[in-house]
Amino acid sequence: EGDVRAASRSRSSSDVGHYSYGRLKDVLINIHRFWGVFWIDVSSPHLAERSFLEFAHKLSIPAQTWEDARLGIANLKHPWLLVLDNADDPDMDYQQYIPSGPFGVVMLTSRNDECQQYATARSIALEGLSDEEARELLLKAARMPHHQYSLLEEDAKRVARLLQSHPLALIQAGAYVSRGHCTLGAYPLVYERQRQRLLTFRPNQAQSRYGDVYATFEASADILQASATEEARDALQLLPLLAVCGPSRLPLPLFEAGWRGAQSVSPETKDDEEDDKVVLLTPWHVAHLPLLVDTGGDAWDSFRLVETVQLLKAFTLVSTDLYDGFLSVSMHPLIHAWARDRQDEDEQYENWLRMGCLIALAGAEGALWRKHARQLQSHVEALAAWKVDKMFAAEPPVLVTRILVNCGWMLHQMRSDAKLFMLMKKIFTCLGLERANVERPWMGVYDLAVRNLVNHGKVKEAIP
Repeated sequence: EGDVRAASRSRSSSDVGHYSYGRLKDVLINIHRFWGVFWIDVSSPHLAERSFLEFAHKLSIPAQTWEDARLGIANLKHPWLLVLDNADDPDMDYQQYIPSGPFGVVMLTSRNDECQQYATARSIALEGLSDEEARELLLKAARMPHHQYSLLEEDAKRVARLLQSHPLALIQAGAYVSRGHCTLGAYPLVYERQRQRLLTFRPNQAQSRYGDVYATFEASADILQASATEEARDALQLLPLLAVCGPSRLPLPLFEAGWRGAQSVSPETKDDEEDDKVVLLTPWHVAHLPLLVDTGGDAWDSFRLVETVQLLKAFTLVSTDLYDGFLSVSMHPLIHAWARDRQDEDEQYENWLRMGCLIALAGAEGALWRKHARQLQSHVEALAAWKVDKMFAAEPPVLVTRILVNCGWMLHQMRSDAKLFMLMKKIFTCLGLERANVERPWMGVYDLAVRNLVNHGKVKEAIP
């Protein structure tokens, strides 16, 4: 009695109600022992304070203010359970909403790991569904007859793996199938073509704050947007930058390597300076680095970057881990998709340019690539996979080409031959180059292309 139990949602969760029962069974299995259960949405002070007053009215507690209502609940002489839901704002002091009293239990749910500080008994991290639970949830949501479960097991596995067992995404996928839009087996193909439509699909009964998958992530972004702190602004700038790359582990030393690369660029270098290898980076590239990379400092300072990452982690928009002693950041694939889809075309272009300049400038840091090549490869491949025609149309072609050729040499060294082949096709198309007619200003492009053709097994095409 008198305990505060905090439940911290994992990055793959949507609404604690979807799968909290198994992990919180010790609290909820004896729900009948409570005389009253009070559920209060604390996502905003207005909602929380109004709810306290409404409960006071229902209980005939004389209360002029929400503080009076909280005191009235604390003084109840019967066992009660108070659930403080959506305690996600890192700037909010939720202690003010916790009544003291010998007969009460408080359960607080949050995306913010720092809310563990409110737990006087214990904190429970909800890790998500097991593979078997994910398949069962999907098949139930799709309204499949139980006797067909074994026949649909492989299809269900593929969809659950695609959606990373995200509970709300599974429910929505099942609802989409049950409405006859497609079969369960066809869902992965439809998802590939219509990802944004599927992840914003909202069944009729889903009227809550988290009615669709993207809404669960947008709720966290709304809190950051409303915050006036520098960390919140930095977090909203870093999120789309990470979405330019892949969702897998990204070593944060990449940012320091980009800073070091910027220090080696002479401010006297002209943007139109000739370079047969087309790899020369200029002050223009330095100027387009992410704002978190402060090139004006005398030494690299990771404090601002790490604090920004930790804030995104507090909202479970990213996760972190130490790999070989270095901090890395990764994103759940559905969060990664949302972070991309919420940007318009101009924003995507701007963030591609910033991340492209960072990776290109970091390319000179040999130690980084020797240590982290395996982790960085997927991110360079993701950068090279973007449509680049808008980049060439909006910026000086030679400067964009220098970003891509630097990334291309990285792919060459990693022997990512197929990805490099596709990148070279894009460069030739955007520059209007012909393979059989070498133009001197673009010698570096032809050099990289011919090496890639040989490695890619197209020797006959390389000879001319």
